[in-house]
Amino acid sequence: MLSFVSTAVCLVVRDATGPFGFALVVLSAAAALIAVPLLGDLSALLTADETGDWVRALPVRASEIHIARALHLLIALFVLTSGALAPALVLAPAEFDLAARATLFAAGQAQSVLLAGALLAAQSLLRGRAHALLVALQSALLVLTMVGTVAGLELVPQMRSWSGPDAAPALRYFPSTWFASFFAEDASAPTLRALGLAASAVALAAVLFVPAPSAAQANAGSTLVGALLAPLRRLLARTWVRGRERATFEWVFDALPKEREFVLRAYPLLAVPLGFLLLGGGEQSGDTRRDLLALLLFIPGAYAPLMVAHTPGTSSHRARWILDTAPVELGEIENGAFKAVAARFLAPLYLVLVVLGGLQGRLEFTLQLAGPAFLTCLIATRAVWRTCVVDLPLSTPHEKLYINNDWMGVLAVVAFALLGLAIAGARFASWPVSFGALIVFALFEHLLDRRMAAGRAHAGA
Repeated sequence: MLSFVSTAVCLVVRDATGPFGFALVVLSAAAALIAVPLLGDLSALLTADETGDWVRALPVRASEIHIARALHLLIALFVLTSGALAPALVLAPAEFDLAARATLFAAGQAQSVLLAGALLAAQSLLRGRAHALLVALQSALLVLTMVGTVAGLELVPQMRSWSGPDAAPALRYFPSTWFASFFAEDASAPTLRALGLAASAVALAAVLFVPAPSAAQANAGSTLVGALLAPLRRLLARTWVRGRERATFEWVFDALPKEREFVLRAYPLLAVPLGFLLLGGGEQSGDTRRDLLALLLFIPGAYAPLMVAHTPGTSSHRARWILDTAPVELGEIENGAFKAVAARFLAPLYLVLVVLGGLQGRLEFTLQLAGPAFLTCLIATRAVWRTCVVDLPLSTPHEKLYINNDWMGVLAVVAFALLGLAIAGARFASWPVSFGALIVFALFEHLLDRRMAAGRAHAGA
Protein backbone atom coordinates (compact mmCIF):
# COMPACT_ATOMS: atom_id res chain seq x y z
CA MET A 1 0.00 0.00 0.00
CA LEU A 2 2.82 2.42 0.82
CA SER A 3 4.46 1.75 -2.54
CA PHE A 4 1.18 2.14 -4.39
CA VAL A 5 0.50 5.58 -2.88
CA SER A 6 4.11 6.64 -3.40
CA THR A 7 3.98 5.54 -7.04
CA ALA A 8 0.89 7.66 -7.65
CA VAL A 9 2.58 10.70 -6.10
CA CYS A 10 5.77 10.21 -8.12
CA LEU A 11 3.88 9.89 -11.40
CA VAL A 12 2.03 13.15 -10.67
CA VAL A 13 5.13 15.24 -9.88
CA ARG A 14 7.92 13.56 -11.85
CA ASP A 15 7.71 15.77 -14.95
CA ALA A 16 6.39 18.86 -13.15
CA THR A 17 9.25 19.52 -10.70
CA GLY A 18 12.99 19.91 -10.56
CA PRO A 19 15.36 17.82 -8.41
CA PHE A 20 14.64 19.77 -5.21
CA GLY A 21 10.89 19.84 -5.78
CA PHE A 22 10.76 16.12 -6.56
CA ALA A 23 12.80 15.26 -3.44
CA LEU A 24 10.61 17.54 -1.30
CA VAL A 25 7.36 15.95 -2.50
CA VAL A 26 8.70 12.40 -2.18
CA LEU A 27 10.06 12.97 1.32
CA SER A 28 6.85 14.73 2.43
CA ALA A 29 4.77 11.83 1.15
CA ALA A 30 7.09 9.35 2.85
CA ALA A 31 6.79 11.20 6.15
CA ALA A 32 3.00 11.06 5.92
CA LEU A 33 3.00 7.38 4.98
CA ILE A 34 5.24 6.55 7.93
CA ALA A 35 3.40 8.73 10.45
CA VAL A 36 0.01 7.14 9.78
CA PRO A 37 0.97 3.56 10.76
CA LEU A 38 3.16 4.76 13.64
CA LEU A 39 0.14 6.54 15.08
CA GLY A 40 -2.24 3.71 14.30
CA ASP A 41 -1.70 0.00 13.88
CA LEU A 42 2.03 0.14 14.67
CA SER A 43 1.79 2.54 17.61
CA ALA A 44 2.75 -0.32 19.94
CA LEU A 45 6.29 -0.06 18.55
CA LEU A 46 6.64 3.21 20.46
CA THR A 47 5.38 1.87 23.80
CA ALA A 48 6.55 -0.73 26.27
CA ASP A 49 5.53 -4.32 25.66
CA GLU A 50 2.17 -5.20 27.23
CA THR A 51 3.69 -8.52 28.32
CA GLY A 52 6.21 -6.65 30.44
CA ASP A 53 5.86 -8.96 33.46
CA TRP A 54 6.76 -11.99 31.35
CA VAL A 55 9.64 -10.19 29.62
CA ARG A 56 11.08 -8.96 32.92
CA ALA A 57 11.09 -12.56 34.18
CA LEU A 58 13.49 -13.58 31.40
CA PRO A 59 17.21 -13.99 32.29
CA VAL A 60 18.23 -10.79 30.47
CA ARG A 61 19.18 -7.31 31.55
CA ALA A 62 16.74 -4.39 31.28
CA SER A 63 19.18 -2.64 28.94
CA GLU A 64 19.18 -5.64 26.61
CA ILE A 65 15.38 -5.62 26.47
CA HIS A 66 15.40 -1.92 25.67
CA ILE A 67 18.02 -2.28 22.94
CA ALA A 68 16.06 -5.18 21.42
CA ARG A 69 12.89 -3.09 21.28
CA ALA A 70 14.81 -0.14 19.80
CA LEU A 71 16.28 -2.38 17.08
CA HIS A 72 12.80 -3.79 16.42
CA LEU A 73 11.52 -0.25 15.90
CA LEU A 74 14.45 0.69 13.64
CA ILE A 75 14.00 -2.43 11.49
CA ALA A 76 10.28 -1.69 11.12
CA LEU A 77 11.09 1.91 10.17
CA PHE A 78 13.64 0.74 7.58
CA VAL A 79 11.14 -1.62 5.97
CA LEU A 80 8.30 0.91 5.92
CA THR A 81 10.51 3.69 4.59
CA SER A 82 11.99 1.43 1.93
CA GLY A 83 8.49 0.58 0.73
CA ALA A 84 7.56 4.25 0.57
CA LEU A 85 10.78 5.29 -1.23
CA ALA A 86 11.26 2.40 -3.64
CA PRO A 87 8.97 3.87 -6.36
CA ALA A 88 10.77 7.21 -6.11
CA LEU A 89 14.12 5.56 -6.71
CA VAL A 90 12.78 3.91 -9.85
CA LEU A 91 10.72 6.83 -11.16
CA ALA A 92 13.15 9.65 -10.31
CA PRO A 93 13.83 12.16 -13.11
CA ALA A 94 16.80 11.75 -15.38
CA GLU A 95 18.79 14.31 -13.35
CA PHE A 96 19.03 11.74 -10.53
CA ASP A 97 22.07 9.56 -11.04
CA LEU A 98 22.85 6.53 -8.88
CA ALA A 99 24.50 8.65 -6.17
CA ALA A 100 21.51 11.02 -6.04
CA ARG A 101 19.09 8.12 -5.69
CA ALA A 102 21.19 6.67 -2.87
CA THR A 103 21.21 10.09 -1.20
CA LEU A 104 17.42 10.32 -1.47
CA PHE A 105 17.06 6.86 0.10
CA ALA A 106 19.41 7.74 2.97
CA ALA A 107 17.66 11.09 3.54
CA GLY A 108 14.29 9.33 3.73
CA GLN A 109 15.61 6.86 6.30
CA ALA A 110 17.06 9.69 8.40
CA GLN A 111 13.75 11.54 8.22
CA SER A 112 11.86 8.46 9.47
CA VAL A 113 14.20 8.15 12.44
CA LEU A 114 13.55 11.82 13.24
CA LEU A 115 9.80 11.24 13.05
CA ALA A 116 9.90 8.17 15.30
CA GLY A 117 12.17 9.88 17.81
CA ALA A 118 9.91 12.91 18.01
CA LEU A 119 6.81 10.76 18.54
CA LEU A 120 8.59 8.65 21.16
CA ALA A 121 9.76 11.75 23.03
CA ALA A 122 6.27 13.28 22.89
CA GLN A 123 4.66 10.12 24.27
CA SER A 124 7.29 9.82 27.01
CA LEU A 125 6.73 13.42 28.08
CA LEU A 126 2.95 13.63 27.78
CA ARG A 127 1.60 10.11 28.39
CA GLY A 128 -0.35 9.94 31.64
CA ARG A 129 -0.14 13.67 32.31
CA ALA A 130 -1.60 15.13 29.14
CA HIS A 131 -3.38 12.24 27.45
CA ALA A 132 -5.98 14.46 25.75
CA LEU A 133 -3.27 16.79 24.41
CA LEU A 134 -1.33 13.85 22.96
CA VAL A 135 -4.41 12.46 21.23
CA ALA A 136 -5.22 15.92 19.84
CA LEU A 137 -1.65 16.23 18.54
CA GLN A 138 -1.76 12.83 16.87
CA SER A 139 -5.20 13.46 15.38
CA ALA A 140 -4.11 16.84 14.04
CA LEU A 141 -1.09 15.24 12.38
CA LEU A 142 -3.26 12.67 10.61
CA VAL A 143 -5.74 15.29 9.44
CA LEU A 144 -2.96 17.57 8.19
CA THR A 145 -1.54 14.59 6.29
CA MET A 146 -4.82 13.92 4.48
CA VAL A 147 -5.83 17.53 3.85
CA GLY A 148 -2.29 18.64 3.11
CA THR A 149 -1.99 16.04 0.36
CA VAL A 150 -4.86 17.68 -1.52
CA ALA A 151 -3.69 21.22 -0.82
CA GLY A 152 -0.13 20.37 -1.87
CA LEU A 153 -1.20 19.36 -5.37
CA GLU A 154 -1.99 23.01 -6.06
CA LEU A 155 1.68 23.88 -5.49
CA VAL A 156 3.08 21.32 -7.93
CA PRO A 157 3.11 23.69 -10.96
CA GLN A 158 5.06 26.24 -8.94
CA MET A 159 7.71 23.73 -7.89
CA ARG A 160 9.31 23.60 -11.32
CA SER A 161 11.08 26.87 -10.54
CA TRP A 162 12.06 25.89 -7.00
CA SER A 163 15.81 25.39 -6.72
CA GLY A 164 15.93 25.18 -2.93
CA PRO A 165 14.42 26.19 0.41
CA ASP A 166 14.78 29.91 -0.35
CA ALA A 167 11.93 29.62 -2.86
CA ALA A 168 9.42 30.27 -0.05
CA PRO A 169 10.15 31.68 3.41
CA ALA A 170 8.13 29.01 5.26
CA LEU A 171 9.90 26.08 3.58
CA ARG A 172 12.93 26.14 5.85
CA TYR A 173 10.70 25.36 8.87
CA PHE A 174 9.36 22.19 7.25
CA PRO A 175 11.43 19.12 8.31
CA SER A 176 11.20 17.44 4.89
CA THR A 177 12.92 20.52 3.45
CA TRP A 178 15.96 19.87 5.62
CA PHE A 179 16.51 16.50 3.93
CA ALA A 180 15.50 17.69 0.47
CA SER A 181 18.23 20.35 0.80
CA PHE A 182 20.75 17.75 -0.34
CA PHE A 183 19.35 18.47 -3.83
CA ALA A 184 19.24 22.28 -3.42
CA GLU A 185 21.60 25.01 -4.54
CA ASP A 186 20.40 27.89 -2.34
CA ALA A 187 22.57 29.61 0.21
CA SER A 188 20.61 28.20 3.15
CA ALA A 189 20.89 24.59 1.92
CA PRO A 190 24.12 23.67 3.79
CA THR A 191 22.73 24.95 7.08
CA LEU A 192 19.48 23.04 6.65
CA ARG A 193 21.34 19.85 5.72
CA ALA A 194 23.34 20.09 8.94
CA LEU A 195 20.14 20.78 10.89
CA GLY A 196 18.45 17.71 9.44
CA LEU A 197 21.42 15.45 10.19
CA ALA A 198 21.75 16.82 13.73
CA ALA A 199 18.03 16.37 14.40
CA SER A 200 18.17 12.78 13.12
CA ALA A 201 21.18 12.03 15.33
CA VAL A 202 19.35 13.35 18.40
CA ALA A 203 16.26 11.34 17.42
CA LEU A 204 18.36 8.17 17.01
CA ALA A 205 19.78 8.73 20.49
CA ALA A 206 16.23 9.12 21.82
CA VAL A 207 15.17 5.85 20.18
CA LEU A 208 18.18 4.03 21.64
CA PHE A 209 18.25 5.52 25.12
CA VAL A 210 14.85 7.01 26.04
CA PRO A 211 12.75 4.38 27.86
CA ALA A 212 9.58 3.46 26.04
CA PRO A 213 6.48 4.77 27.85
CA SER A 214 4.08 2.24 29.27
CA ALA A 215 0.86 1.52 27.42
CA ALA A 216 -1.73 4.20 28.07
CA GLN A 217 -4.49 3.32 30.48
CA ALA A 218 -8.07 4.51 30.29
CA ASN A 219 -8.63 7.83 32.03
CA ALA A 220 -10.99 8.09 34.96
CA GLY A 221 -13.71 10.67 35.18
CA SER A 222 -15.50 12.52 32.42
CA THR A 223 -13.91 13.96 29.31
CA LEU A 224 -14.46 17.61 28.41
CA VAL A 225 -16.52 16.79 25.33
CA GLY A 226 -18.54 14.29 27.33
CA ALA A 227 -19.34 16.98 29.89
CA LEU A 228 -20.42 19.40 27.16
CA LEU A 229 -22.65 16.72 25.66
CA ALA A 230 -24.31 15.88 29.00
CA PRO A 231 -27.60 17.71 28.20
CA LEU A 232 -27.86 15.98 24.82
CA ARG A 233 -27.04 12.67 26.46
CA ARG A 234 -29.85 13.04 29.01
CA LEU A 235 -32.31 14.10 26.34
CA LEU A 236 -31.54 11.14 24.07
CA ALA A 237 -31.53 8.71 26.99
CA ARG A 238 -35.13 9.69 27.76
CA THR A 239 -36.49 10.05 24.24
CA TRP A 240 -34.50 7.82 21.87
CA VAL A 241 -32.90 5.10 23.97
CA ARG A 242 -35.17 2.29 25.16
CA GLY A 243 -34.98 1.11 28.75
CA ARG A 244 -33.28 -2.19 27.92
CA GLU A 245 -30.71 -0.36 25.77
CA ARG A 246 -29.90 2.20 28.45
CA ALA A 247 -27.08 0.32 30.20
CA THR A 248 -25.16 -0.32 26.98
CA PHE A 249 -25.75 3.27 25.83
CA GLU A 250 -24.38 4.75 29.07
CA TRP A 251 -21.43 2.36 29.21
CA VAL A 252 -20.30 2.84 25.62
CA PHE A 253 -20.88 6.61 25.80
CA ASP A 254 -18.51 6.85 28.79
CA ALA A 255 -15.96 4.12 28.03
CA LEU A 256 -15.40 4.26 24.26
CA PRO A 257 -13.87 7.79 24.19
CA LYS A 258 -11.30 6.62 26.75
CA GLU A 259 -10.03 3.81 24.54
CA ARG A 260 -6.87 5.31 23.05
CA GLU A 261 -6.76 2.96 20.05
CA PHE A 262 -10.34 3.84 19.15
CA VAL A 263 -9.82 7.57 19.63
CA LEU A 264 -6.74 7.59 17.39
CA ARG A 265 -8.87 6.12 14.59
CA ALA A 266 -12.15 7.95 15.24
CA TYR A 267 -11.11 11.55 15.84
CA PRO A 268 -9.02 11.93 12.67
CA LEU A 269 -11.87 10.50 10.59
CA LEU A 270 -14.29 12.94 12.20
CA ALA A 271 -11.93 15.85 11.71
CA VAL A 272 -11.21 15.18 8.01
CA PRO A 273 -14.42 16.85 6.71
CA LEU A 274 -13.75 19.83 8.97
CA GLY A 275 -10.26 20.17 7.52
CA PHE A 276 -11.50 20.00 3.94
CA LEU A 277 -14.26 22.51 4.73
CA LEU A 278 -11.69 24.96 6.08
CA LEU A 279 -9.48 24.26 3.07
CA GLY A 280 -12.32 25.07 0.67
CA GLY A 281 -13.43 28.12 2.60
CA GLY A 282 -11.26 30.38 0.48
CA GLU A 283 -12.91 29.39 -2.80
CA GLN A 284 -14.17 32.41 -4.72
CA SER A 285 -16.99 30.57 -6.47
CA GLY A 286 -20.15 30.35 -4.39
CA ASP A 287 -21.32 27.25 -6.25
CA THR A 288 -18.05 25.46 -5.51
CA ARG A 289 -18.32 26.24 -1.81
CA ARG A 290 -21.95 25.13 -1.81
CA ASP A 291 -21.13 21.80 -3.50
CA LEU A 292 -18.22 21.14 -1.14
CA LEU A 293 -20.39 21.83 1.91
CA ALA A 294 -23.11 19.48 0.65
CA LEU A 295 -20.56 16.74 0.02
CA LEU A 296 -18.97 17.08 3.45
CA LEU A 297 -22.38 16.98 5.14
CA PHE A 298 -23.40 13.71 3.49
CA ILE A 299 -20.11 11.87 3.16
CA PRO A 300 -19.55 11.00 6.89
CA GLY A 301 -21.96 8.11 6.40
CA ALA A 302 -19.45 6.57 3.99
CA TYR A 303 -16.58 6.43 6.47
CA ALA A 304 -18.55 6.02 9.72
CA PRO A 305 -18.36 2.21 9.16
CA LEU A 306 -14.56 2.51 9.40
CA MET A 307 -15.05 4.06 12.82
CA VAL A 308 -17.73 1.77 14.23
CA ALA A 309 -15.79 -1.32 13.12
CA HIS A 310 -13.41 -0.54 15.98
CA THR A 311 -16.09 -0.35 18.71
CA PRO A 312 -15.41 -3.95 19.88
CA GLY A 313 -11.76 -3.11 20.57
CA THR A 314 -10.71 -2.45 24.15
CA SER A 315 -7.77 -2.74 26.52
CA SER A 316 -10.17 -4.09 29.19
CA HIS A 317 -11.52 -7.03 27.21
CA ARG A 318 -11.60 -9.31 30.27
CA ALA A 319 -14.69 -7.41 31.41
CA ARG A 320 -16.75 -8.68 28.45
CA TRP A 321 -18.51 -11.10 30.81
CA ILE A 322 -20.68 -8.10 31.74
CA LEU A 323 -22.16 -8.21 28.24
CA ASP A 324 -22.04 -11.99 27.85
CA THR A 325 -24.25 -12.47 30.91
CA ALA A 326 -26.48 -9.41 30.46
CA PRO A 327 -30.21 -10.29 30.57
CA VAL A 328 -30.94 -8.44 27.31
CA GLU A 329 -31.12 -9.38 23.65
CA LEU A 330 -28.09 -8.99 21.43
CA GLY A 331 -29.99 -6.54 19.23
CA GLU A 332 -30.59 -4.31 22.25
CA ILE A 333 -26.88 -4.31 23.08
CA GLU A 334 -26.04 -3.41 19.48
CA ASN A 335 -28.69 -0.70 19.35
CA GLY A 336 -27.49 0.85 22.60
CA ALA A 337 -23.91 0.88 21.32
CA PHE A 338 -24.97 2.38 18.00
CA LYS A 339 -26.91 5.17 19.71
CA ALA A 340 -23.96 5.92 21.98
CA VAL A 341 -21.63 6.28 18.97
CA ALA A 342 -24.20 8.50 17.23
CA ALA A 343 -24.64 10.74 20.27
CA ARG A 344 -20.96 10.87 21.32
CA PHE A 345 -19.22 11.18 17.94
CA LEU A 346 -21.55 11.85 15.00
CA ALA A 347 -23.81 14.48 16.57
CA PRO A 348 -20.88 16.73 17.63
CA LEU A 349 -19.40 16.41 14.13
CA TYR A 350 -22.57 17.74 12.53
CA LEU A 351 -22.85 20.51 15.10
CA VAL A 352 -19.34 21.71 14.21
CA LEU A 353 -20.12 21.43 10.48
CA VAL A 354 -23.17 23.66 10.98
CA VAL A 355 -21.07 26.23 12.84
CA LEU A 356 -18.37 26.24 10.13
CA GLY A 357 -21.00 26.49 7.41
CA GLY A 358 -22.45 29.53 9.18
CA LEU A 359 -19.02 31.14 9.49
CA GLN A 360 -18.62 30.77 5.73
CA GLY A 361 -21.90 32.60 5.10
CA ARG A 362 -23.93 29.48 4.27
CA LEU A 363 -25.92 29.06 7.50
CA GLU A 364 -29.35 28.69 5.89
CA PHE A 365 -28.07 26.21 3.30
CA THR A 366 -26.23 24.26 6.01
CA LEU A 367 -29.31 24.09 8.22
CA GLN A 368 -31.41 22.88 5.30
CA LEU A 369 -29.07 19.95 4.66
CA ALA A 370 -27.72 19.17 8.15
CA GLY A 371 -30.82 17.34 9.41
CA PRO A 372 -31.32 15.06 6.38
CA ALA A 373 -27.55 14.49 6.14
CA PHE A 374 -27.33 13.46 9.79
CA LEU A 375 -30.22 11.02 9.39
CA THR A 376 -28.69 9.51 6.25
CA CYS A 377 -25.45 9.04 8.19
CA LEU A 378 -27.36 7.16 10.89
CA ILE A 379 -29.20 5.06 8.30
CA ALA A 380 -26.00 4.19 6.43
CA THR A 381 -24.21 3.25 9.65
CA ARG A 382 -27.11 1.07 10.78
CA ALA A 383 -27.23 -0.63 7.39
CA VAL A 384 -23.64 -1.85 7.64
CA TRP A 385 -23.36 -2.26 11.42
CA ARG A 386 -23.63 -6.03 11.46
CA THR A 387 -21.34 -6.29 8.45
CA CYS A 388 -18.53 -4.20 9.94
CA VAL A 389 -18.98 -4.71 13.70
CA VAL A 390 -18.23 -8.37 14.25
CA ASP A 391 -18.41 -8.61 18.04
CA LEU A 392 -19.92 -7.04 21.14
CA PRO A 393 -18.83 -3.48 22.00
CA LEU A 394 -15.70 -3.18 24.15
CA SER A 395 -15.14 -6.92 24.20
CA THR A 396 -12.08 -7.76 22.06
CA PRO A 397 -8.34 -7.02 22.39
CA HIS A 398 -7.27 -4.49 19.78
CA GLU A 399 -4.64 -6.81 18.34
CA LYS A 400 -7.24 -9.54 17.76
CA LEU A 401 -9.92 -7.29 16.29
CA TYR A 402 -11.10 -8.33 12.83
CA ILE A 403 -12.10 -5.41 10.58
CA ASN A 404 -14.57 -6.51 7.92
CA ASN A 405 -14.57 -3.46 5.65
CA ASP A 406 -15.87 -4.56 2.25
CA TRP A 407 -14.49 -1.68 0.17
CA MET A 408 -15.71 -2.96 -3.20
CA GLY A 409 -19.08 -4.20 -1.96
CA VAL A 410 -21.49 -2.64 0.48
CA LEU A 411 -19.25 0.31 1.39
CA ALA A 412 -18.89 1.31 -2.27
CA VAL A 413 -22.68 1.17 -2.69
CA VAL A 414 -23.17 3.34 0.40
CA ALA A 415 -20.57 5.85 -0.78
CA PHE A 416 -22.13 6.24 -4.23
CA ALA A 417 -25.62 6.57 -2.73
CA LEU A 418 -24.45 9.32 -0.38
CA LEU A 419 -22.65 11.06 -3.23
CA GLY A 420 -25.90 11.10 -5.19
CA LEU A 421 -27.77 12.53 -2.19
CA ALA A 422 -25.10 15.22 -1.79
CA ILE A 423 -25.45 16.24 -5.44
CA ALA A 424 -29.24 16.33 -5.13
CA GLY A 425 -29.04 18.31 -1.91
CA ALA A 426 -26.73 20.90 -3.45
CA ARG A 427 -29.09 21.38 -6.41
CA PHE A 428 -32.53 21.26 -4.77
CA ALA A 429 -31.98 22.45 -1.20
CA SER A 430 -34.93 24.41 0.19
CA TRP A 431 -36.97 24.38 3.37
CA PRO A 432 -39.91 22.37 1.92
CA VAL A 433 -37.54 19.77 0.47
CA SER A 434 -35.59 19.67 3.74
CA PHE A 435 -38.70 19.09 5.88
CA GLY A 436 -39.98 16.42 3.49
CA ALA A 437 -36.61 14.63 3.54
CA LEU A 438 -36.50 14.86 7.34
CA ILE A 439 -39.87 13.16 7.67
CA VAL A 440 -39.01 10.39 5.20
CA PHE A 441 -35.56 9.71 6.65
CA ALA A 442 -36.83 9.90 10.25
CA LEU A 443 -39.49 7.26 9.55
CA PHE A 444 -36.95 5.04 7.83
CA GLU A 445 -34.49 5.43 10.71
CA HIS A 446 -37.28 4.58 13.18
CA LEU A 447 -38.06 1.37 11.29
CA LEU A 448 -34.38 0.40 11.24
CA ASP A 449 -34.16 1.23 14.95
CA ARG A 450 -36.96 -1.18 15.80
CA ARG A 451 -35.55 -3.83 13.49
CA MET A 452 -32.08 -3.70 15.08
CA ALA A 453 -33.49 -3.77 18.63
CA ALA A 454 -35.59 -6.85 17.79
CA GLY A 455 -32.66 -8.57 16.09
CA ARG A 456 -30.58 -11.60 16.98
CA ALA A 457 -31.13 -13.45 20.24
CA HIS A 458 -28.43 -13.15 22.90
CA ALA A 459 -26.94 -16.44 24.04
CA GLY A 460 -26.33 -15.12 27.55
CA ALA A 461 -29.81 -13.69 28.07
